[in-house]
Amino acid sequence: MICLTGKCSSIAPKLRIKEVLAMKGTKSTWKVAAVFVVVVLLATTLPLSVSKAEASSATIYVPDDYPTIQAAVNAASPGDTIIVRDGTYYENV
Repeated sequence: MICLTGKCSSIAPKLRIKEVLAMKGTKSTWKVAAVFVVVVLLATTLPLSVSKAEASSATIYVPDDYPTIQAAVNAASPGDTIIVRDGTYYENV
């Protein structure tokens, strides 16, 4: 009598051994697939979180940093803030 996973049977041992070997192959295939999925998920999410941390916004002051509003707008990146100090600016923006 052979007992596998808590079940006992009197089936020929050769058949049971083949079944066990087939089950072991399936289990290892699932383990490899699960590890692969985890690695792919980590590889795709880590660069995104790093790039978010590196992005920083700047504050640009007119006329301290740039003499005109248009020059400050041209130099600005997405997320930057432009502060225009009191004064009269003769330009088209």
